[in-house]
Amino acid sequence: MTEEKLSCGNCGVSGVQLWRPYGCFYRPEDNRCEACAEEDQKKPKSPEGFSIGWYVPLVMSDDGDVWGFSSAPDKDVEAWSQMPKNESPNKHKSGEQ
Repeated sequence: MTEEKLSCGNCGVSGVQLWRPYGCFYRPEDNRCEACAEEDQKKPKSPEGFSIGWYVPLVMSDDGDVWGFSSAPDKDVEAWSQMPKNESPNKHKSGEQ
């Protein structure tokens, strides 16, 4: 699995920071962009920026596996942090990516 193939399981946007449910086996269909995660959880991103309700950053390893967020190396968390955000609740619905 590569980052290019990852997309929001709700709206389909790709190339942005994605989030996944905490404490669950990884399923690509559960990926959410920031806007969809906030909509799903009915909560904004936490002040520290690393959770949206029960969603945590979807951080990939160099070989394409998904890290447990508390186990992810700093370099991989930094790579995720540098990805564009999809914060607009209307951006993904209007077809913009």
